[in-house]
Amino acid sequence: MPPSAWVFGLQPRSPLRLGSHAEDLDRARALAASDTLFGALCWAMRALFGTGVLEAWLNEMRSAEPPIRISSMLPVRWTDGKLAEVFFPLPVRRPVRQFEDRKFLRPVSFIDRGAYRWLFREGAPSGTPRRAGELLGFGLETRQEEASWAVQSRPRVTVDRLSGASALYESAATHFSLNGDGNRRAGQFVPGVVAWVADEAALEGLTTCLRLLGEAGIGGERSSGLGRFELLGPEACDLPVTPDPAAGPTLSLCWPTQADLAAGALQLDPDRGYRVVERGGWISSEEWSGWRSKRVGMLAEGSYLGGKGPGGGLADVTPEAGRGHPVYRYGLGLFLDEVRL
Repeated sequence: MPPSAWVFGLQPRSPLRLGSHAEDLDRARALAASDTLFGALCWAMRALFGTGVLEAWLNEMRSAEPPIRISSMLPVRWTDGKLAEVFFPLPVRRPVRQFEDRKFLRPVSFIDRGAYRWLFREGAPSGTPRRAGELLGFGLETRQEEASWAVQSRPRVTVDRLSGASALYESAATHFSLNGDGNRRAGQFVPGVVAWVADEAALEGLTTCLRLLGEAGIGGERSSGLGRFELLGPEACDLPVTPDPAAGPTLSLCWPTQADLAAGALQLDPDRGYRVVERGGWISSEEWSGWRSKRVGMLAEGSYLGGKGPGGGLADVTPEAGRGHPVYRYGLGLFLDEVRL
């Protein structure tokens, strides 16, 4: 099987907690970033196949041709058991269209193909795309999409192990809309992941790890049942994606390597740009229990890279203590091919 792109649906079975801040919901991330997903995949691979297989796989991921590249979580419409549409991050570029409402795009995080053409191409489609929550697209027909997910803070109780005293605290998580019987509404959005795989073996390994994560959970408070999902797919992706950084905006977080910077990764056309985010967090490993990884700056989803570099890499974020195995943060870009969009 030649290199190809696939879409996985992660139909939620419980809320998703992503290191969010209960006291400041604006700082809470609703959908998991690609580095969070990659860390979970590493945990699953080690649990399934052992440390040796994981180390060999990480060496491949650091090579010039990694076996997989993954996007961050994206809103995916899954209708009657089939993939219907993938929304992607709003590109960091200047639209060709002028808006009477200067704040029109402020709440928008994800768009569909029609909205992309309407925003960034001359001779755009007639009509106006509909805005629903963080989504902008021509395929949004009802108000149900606005309630597909929401970051909410809910009270929790912790109990002191020594005294038995209880204390109330707030915990923020992404809650997904469900029917009364616990099933997703037909045609609504579920979190999804786009993956570029080198061959059939890479696709099978990724699918196996995602199935385990569906039972174990992704994100925080997994011992309380959070972060669990039912795996849908994989299905062939009709969204034009590529590992080529010159093709268009990234669908994942991206950490430009020295080779990228030398090739002019940050030298962009005036109408294109990038956003920088700082990433860090707890290390989910027995060897590093209670430790945080080094923080690192990365390019956010929707950012552009210039030049002809490798399009990102794995950042070494091992703590200075050096007591355990190396720790990497995923920063390989998966890019949208704007010419074929």
